[in-house]
Amino acid sequence: GFTISKFQETIRKISMGTTTLRITDDGTEITDWESFFAWKPFSVVKDVPIYGYIKWPDKQLRIFNQLDLSSYDYLMIKKSGANKLTFNFTKNSGEQIKWILTYEREHTFPLNKKIDLNRFNHQTGAEFKYAKAKTSKTGKIVTFAINSKKHTLRLQEMIVI
Repeated sequence: GFTISKFQETIRKISMGTTTLRITDDGTEITDWESFFAWKPFSVVKDVPIYGYIKWPDKQLRIFNQLDLSSYDYLMIKKSGANKLTFNFTKNSGEQIKWILTYEREHTFPLNKKIDLNRFNHQTGAEFKYAKAKTSKTGKIVTFAINSKKHTLRLQEMIVI
């Protein structure tokens, strides 16, 4: 059991398509992930993690099947600690989505390079048990297609900002 904030509950409802947020300051209506991520980078919640409290990568990734991440203009992948990568998707207009991925084993992602993004897709595969987990935590094997290259990652956890 865990508790979630009203903000997290609202985000959950947006992911299910069961709510509309109206920002009274400027009349913005948020009805889906596209409109949410167009608004978020310019708001006071720009650094608030989204779905950071869910520990299962397949549930975290599922919401992003609703977005065309290829519509973002570029991607920057950086190492952000031991077994952590940050994916920063950015549009020329300033809209951003940031993923912080915790992984197991090696990866082949290009680091610290601005990637002009023509294609981005991901597909979840088999589950695995963490190699050093004290409990029976599981992750997902995920294949990413970035432009014309494929990369596979043993994903343990994902936080979206």
